Amino acid sequence: MKRVFILLTILILAVAVAACGGETTTTTPADDGAADSATTEPASDDSGGDGEGWVEVMSMNGSTSKQSPSFTLEGGEQKLEYTMEGETMPVMAVYVEQVGWDLKKDGGFPAVWPSDAGSDTSMMDKDAGEYFVQVESANCDWTVKILEKR
Repeated sequence: MKRVFILLTILILAVAVAACGGETTTTTPADDGAADSATTEPASDDSGGDGEGWVEVMSMNGSTSKQSPSFTLEGGEQKLEYTMEGETMPVMAVYVEQVGWDLKKDGGFPAVWPSDAGSDTSMMDKDAGEYFVQVESANCDWTVKILEKR
């Protein structure tokens, strides 16, 4: 089963690279940040008025494949919010993995893998620990946020 996921991920990445004319550009949070950005500073988003709310633990955006800095999840209820914009074959896969994970060595399956441009939310069930987000994309602008109820 792991082999199927690895082969599927490689196939998607190959299609994404072919769609870009063979060029791949990767940005990191250390770039000047003019077009892409990432943050792991918590921001409150109170919902329900009961004193408990969603805290934004990670947010980033971009137009190329990118990896976030690490962030901490406390094991509470979590959700991933994303937006993907693009008109010609937009491709995006979002992985939420523990620090130390490597796509090339460990394989995996994306937390979200939208087939069309748009916005959506996906609930997650991750244990407490240190995580990062890896976005593989082509032909699109995107935003990704990880929120946890605290």
